[in-house]
Amino acid sequence: MPMFFDQYYLFLIIPTLILSLFAQIKVKSTFAKYSKISCSRKITGQDAAAILLRSNRINDVKIEQTAGSLTDHYDPSSKTLRLSQPVYAGHGDPFVGQQGVMFQMRFAFDHIRQFRQAYLAIFFTRRVEPEK
Repeated sequence: MPMFFDQYYLFLIIPTLILSLFAQIKVKSTFAKYSKISCSRKITGQDAAAILLRSNRINDVKIEQTAGSLTDHYDPSSKTLRLSQPVYAGHGDPFVGQQGVMFQMRFAFDHIRQFRQAYLAIFFTRRVEPEK
Protein backbone atom coordinates (compact mmCIF):
# COMPACT_ATOMS: atom_id res chain seq x y z
CA MET A 1 0.00 0.00 0.00
CA PRO A 2 1.54 3.37 -1.00
CA MET A 3 2.13 5.94 1.69
CA PHE A 4 -0.06 9.01 1.56
CA PHE A 5 1.65 12.40 1.72
CA ASP A 6 -0.44 15.46 2.42
CA GLN A 7 1.18 18.65 1.07
CA TYR A 8 -0.69 20.75 3.63
CA TYR A 9 1.37 19.03 6.28
CA LEU A 10 4.36 21.05 5.05
CA PHE A 11 2.42 24.28 5.56
CA LEU A 12 2.23 23.40 9.25
CA ILE A 13 5.71 21.93 9.80
CA ILE A 14 7.97 24.36 7.92
CA PRO A 15 6.74 27.58 9.63
CA THR A 16 6.86 25.81 13.00
CA LEU A 17 10.46 24.73 12.44
CA ILE A 18 11.49 28.21 11.29
CA LEU A 19 9.81 29.84 14.30
CA SER A 20 11.39 27.43 16.78
CA LEU A 21 14.85 27.87 15.24
CA PHE A 22 14.46 31.65 15.39
CA ALA A 23 13.43 31.49 19.04
CA GLN A 24 16.37 29.24 19.92
CA ILE A 25 18.87 31.51 18.15
CA LYS A 26 17.39 34.60 19.83
CA VAL A 27 17.55 33.09 23.33
CA LYS A 28 21.13 31.87 22.90
CA SER A 29 22.35 35.18 21.45
CA THR A 30 20.64 37.20 24.22
CA PHE A 31 22.14 34.92 26.87
CA ALA A 32 25.62 35.25 25.32
CA LYS A 33 25.27 39.04 25.04
CA TYR A 34 24.27 39.62 28.66
CA SER A 35 26.63 37.02 30.12
CA LYS A 36 29.50 39.38 29.26
CA ILE A 37 28.10 42.09 31.54
CA SER A 38 29.26 41.85 35.13
CA CYS A 39 26.80 42.15 38.01
CA SER A 40 27.51 45.08 40.31
CA ARG A 41 26.73 43.07 43.48
CA LYS A 42 29.18 40.28 42.54
CA ILE A 43 26.80 37.50 43.57
CA THR A 44 26.32 34.23 41.75
CA GLY A 45 23.07 32.83 40.41
CA GLN A 46 23.02 30.39 43.31
CA ASP A 47 23.31 33.28 45.78
CA ALA A 48 20.53 35.20 44.02
CA ALA A 49 18.25 32.17 44.08
CA ALA A 50 18.90 31.65 47.80
CA ILE A 51 18.14 35.32 48.52
CA LEU A 52 14.88 35.13 46.57
CA LEU A 53 13.81 31.94 48.30
CA ARG A 54 14.52 33.38 51.76
CA SER A 55 12.78 36.67 50.98
CA ASN A 56 9.65 34.75 49.95
CA ARG A 57 9.83 32.54 53.08
CA ILE A 58 10.41 29.38 51.06
CA ASN A 59 12.69 27.13 53.10
CA ASP A 60 12.01 23.68 51.68
CA VAL A 61 13.43 24.17 48.14
CA LYS A 62 16.99 23.04 47.46
CA ILE A 63 19.25 24.69 44.89
CA GLU A 64 21.48 22.41 42.82
CA GLN A 65 23.75 22.70 39.82
CA THR A 66 22.92 20.76 36.66
CA ALA A 67 24.97 20.04 33.56
CA GLY A 68 24.59 22.00 30.37
CA SER A 69 23.72 25.53 29.40
CA LEU A 70 20.20 26.99 29.53
CA THR A 71 18.94 23.85 31.29
CA ASP A 72 17.51 25.62 34.36
CA HIS A 73 14.34 24.08 35.73
CA TYR A 74 12.32 23.48 38.87
CA ASP A 75 11.59 19.87 39.86
CA PRO A 76 8.45 19.79 42.02
CA SER A 77 8.81 16.10 42.90
CA SER A 78 12.05 16.72 44.81
CA LYS A 79 11.42 20.44 45.50
CA THR A 80 14.69 21.35 43.81
CA LEU A 81 15.62 24.33 41.68
CA ARG A 82 18.31 23.16 39.26
CA LEU A 83 20.47 25.86 37.70
CA SER A 84 22.75 25.26 34.73
CA GLN A 85 26.50 25.56 35.23
CA PRO A 86 26.89 29.10 33.82
CA VAL A 87 23.92 30.39 35.82
CA TYR A 88 24.79 28.64 39.08
CA ALA A 89 28.32 30.02 39.34
CA GLY A 90 28.14 33.00 36.97
CA HIS A 91 28.38 36.66 37.92
CA GLY A 92 26.88 38.20 34.76
CA ASP A 93 23.55 40.00 34.54
CA PRO A 94 21.54 37.12 33.04
CA PHE A 95 22.57 35.00 36.01
CA VAL A 96 21.05 37.33 38.57
CA GLY A 97 18.73 39.38 36.37
CA GLN A 98 15.50 38.84 34.48
CA GLN A 99 16.95 36.47 31.88
CA GLY A 100 18.36 33.93 34.31
CA VAL A 101 17.49 33.10 37.86
CA MET A 102 14.60 35.56 38.24
CA PHE A 103 12.82 34.03 35.26
CA GLN A 104 13.34 30.50 36.55
CA MET A 105 12.45 31.49 40.11
CA ARG A 106 9.10 32.82 38.94
CA PHE A 107 8.19 29.34 37.74
CA ALA A 108 9.52 27.82 40.94
CA PHE A 109 7.39 30.18 43.04
CA ASP A 110 4.34 29.43 40.90
CA HIS A 111 4.89 25.68 41.28
CA ILE A 112 5.42 25.97 45.01
CA ARG A 113 2.26 28.04 45.44
CA GLN A 114 0.27 25.64 43.27
CA PHE A 115 1.40 22.61 45.24
CA ARG A 116 0.70 24.31 48.56
CA GLN A 117 -2.79 25.30 47.41
CA ALA A 118 -3.49 21.85 45.92
CA TYR A 119 -3.96 23.35 42.46
CA LEU A 120 -6.29 21.12 40.42
CA ALA A 121 -4.22 21.18 37.20
CA ILE A 122 -1.12 20.04 39.12
CA PHE A 123 -3.12 17.15 40.57
CA PHE A 124 -4.12 15.93 37.10
CA THR A 125 -0.65 16.52 35.65
CA ARG A 126 0.96 14.42 38.37
CA ARG A 127 -1.50 11.61 37.59
CA VAL A 128 -0.88 11.66 33.82
CA GLU A 129 2.88 12.10 33.54
CA PRO A 130 5.00 8.95 33.96
CA GLU A 131 7.00 8.33 37.12
CA LYS A 132 10.78 8.66 36.90
